[in-house]
Amino acid sequence: ANDYQLWALTDAGVPVSLGLLPQSGNVTIALGSAAKAALERSSTLAVSLEPPGGSPQAVPTGPVLFTAALLAS
Repeated sequence: ANDYQLWALTDAGVPVSLGLLPQSGNVTIALGSAAKAALERSSTLAVSLEPPGGSPQAVPTGPVLFTAALLAS
């Protein structure tokens, strides 16, 4: 089975992995400093379908299944 991977797309267009999502249920993802910094420079989240264990590269390698705008509060 493949994995769903969550990405922050920085305003410069660079994807940064935020971790893998479960096939069902809930998950809490602890973000490191690089991921937090990427979120601060992002306006879009994306989910891609990746091989088991996630993308073998630093970018999505499978199809992007979903994107959503991040809204400032």
